Amino acid sequence: MLLLVHGGAGTIEPQYVPLKLAGVKQAVRVGYEALANGRSAVDAVEAAVRHMENDPIMNCGYGSALTSAGTVECDAFIMDGRTLKSGAVAGVQRIRHPISLARAVMDRTDHCLMMGTGAESLAQEVGIDLVDNESLVHEIAQKRLNAYKILKQKAAEGMPSGGTAPTNTTNTIAKALGAGRGEHDTVGAVAVDWEGNCAAATSTGELTGKRVGRVGDSPIIGAGGYAD
Repeated sequence: MLLLVHGGAGTIEPQYVPLKLAGVKQAVRVGYEALANGRSAVDAVEAAVRHMENDPIMNCGYGSALTSAGTVECDAFIMDGRTLKSGAVAGVQRIRHPISLARAVMDRTDHCLMMGTGAESLAQEVGIDLVDNESLVHEIAQKRLNAYKILKQKAAEGMPSGGTAPTNTTNTIAKALGAGRGEHDTVGAVAVDWEGNCAAATSTGELTGKRVGRVGDSPIIGAGGYAD
């Protein structure tokens, strides 16, 4: 049996490193316990990612990065390597555990990707509670958004009046904005169960300051993850 968990790439502020490590280690314990109890690889990756979606130091579920409007929009993906079935959700705003809704898409529908209010309607159908978007916002994510907006404004003020900067200036601004986001990126898990079956899962709040409605690669089969 095998379980691998990652808490996201990117720049991690030094004060958050111990919390990040503790969160990943606990997610491994939760997921591996599922395997040790004879549950499937799909169950294990879902359990591990669900744990991280409860941890505000991770960029998923509760504590996700905020959009430019200060709201949470989450994406998630899960795939069963035994059957090659997959499920994903994008842009959900009222789901504490997007990974479980992604699994519902895989197990309970004929689709592989659902988004927004349609995905949230499915959640209600399968018994997944909807929550207020505000309850998913954590102060760490809010501080990152505030810092990003300040840095973006400073960058805009430094642009020439025509709005076009030399390439080297544009690259410097882009790097500064990226660093200002303080991203911890997508979390994920991969498991192999006692029968040799594998599964993969990802979950993310995406980028700090992203436009409302923006969807990245995390919920896309073959881009955000794959299991076979």
